[in-house]
Amino acid sequence: MRRVLPLAVIALALTACEGGGDPVEQALREEAANNHAEAEFARQQQAAERAARAAERQTEIDRLNREIAVAEVALEAASDSDVRATAQASLDESRRALAALEGEN
Repeated sequence: MRRVLPLAVIALALTACEGGGDPVEQALREEAANNHAEAEFARQQQAAERAARAAERQTEIDRLNREIAVAEVALEAASDSDVRATAQASLDESRRALAALEGEN
């Protein structure tokens, strides 16, 4: 019996040390790490979404600028009143769309 008791105490002590300390503290550390990882993932997702929206916005601005340039050239080159009216309408619409897009900042 004397030998069994020290062995049982040693086995119990080793079992208690196996998890690296207090199981409640370990669970709290794991939960904090999981919360941090989730928050970091959410932050990265939001940053990626903002970057995608900014890229889409810039693409639309570039497209409108090209449309404005084409309409300006067409307006300068046109001698027919219908062609000039169409070019002017396109120019006005593209400028309004660009102003609205740039005003979203």
